[in-house]
Amino acid sequence: MEGARRPPRVPSNGAPPSRTNPEGQPWDYPVFAPRRADHTGPNGRGLFERRLDRMRRDFDGVRVDHPHGFVCPWVYRKDVPDPYAAVRAGARLFESPDLEDHPELRGFARIRADQIARTAPRFADRWVEWLSAEQVSTYAEELRKIRDAFPGPAGSRIACEVLSTCPLPLEESTRHLGLGRFRVTQKADPDNPDDVYRADRASPEDWIMVGTHDTPTIWALVDAWSSTDRSRREARALARVIDPTGELRVLDELSSDPARIGHAKFVEAFVSPASNLIVFSADWYGQRGRTNLPGVVSPENWRLRVPHESERR
Repeated sequence: MEGARRPPRVPSNGAPPSRTNPEGQPWDYPVFAPRRADHTGPNGRGLFERRLDRMRRDFDGVRVDHPHGFVCPWVYRKDVPDPYAAVRAGARLFESPDLEDHPELRGFARIRADQIARTAPRFADRWVEWLSAEQVSTYAEELRKIRDAFPGPAGSRIACEVLSTCPLPLEESTRHLGLGRFRVTQKADPDNPDDVYRADRASPEDWIMVGTHDTPTIWALVDAWSSTDRSRREARALARVIDPTGELRVLDELSSDPARIGHAKFVEAFVSPASNLIVFSADWYGQRGRTNLPGVVSPENWRLRVPHESERR
């Protein structure tokens, strides 16, 4: 890793503005040296591959947190005083062939200037408009190593945490390798058929879940929804899933109790096309506390624990 001694012009990894964090997230993680990514050791195995060898001995599969970092990392300058301004003005490491404010990235470009949608923001999923088969293969190289390290159906052994942001290089790489994405259904707009989090948009290789460690629990949410029109909108959408022929009857039942909407969200996940389902522990135990507020440093993060009576439950 290019760590503490890296010069100021060497970029850091972060997250661009997104639906989850409009301000972006300046993580200040060092960029893995892209020209020396193999780091081949004495046994001929690269550093990354040796790590995978170790994981394969202990686990049946792996969750890839922020797979964008393996395919199309978002980087930002370290010599800008305001880190949030810097991360918003960042760029993707391999998709910046001619940016005037990031000349240091030109040598890493995997695309040509004519493949860029100049009217789109740099962080847009379609900043890159198209890729050749050869380019897709290059982008997928690191994820391919992960897939090959865990034999079997890739979609059930490798969980790629792709949330609201999925740039074309990542989308094409995961499709090429048979990997899915996350569908966090509590985030879906029940009235928007194109929302990426919707259960009915899932593919068999996807991983579906009502919530994660980075979201409110479903029980906290349904309580909050009960005082807004979101509760009725959710009930209407879920009624169509549970019983299309008796929609009005089910709608009345769901609307009568917020907890029923919470249970119905699990039904929606189980009957979706996705082959993989994750239930977060706080949702399983009916908790209402928050585990983590992403992008925020807080002493309250990661303090939620499984309730004492969990064994009895």
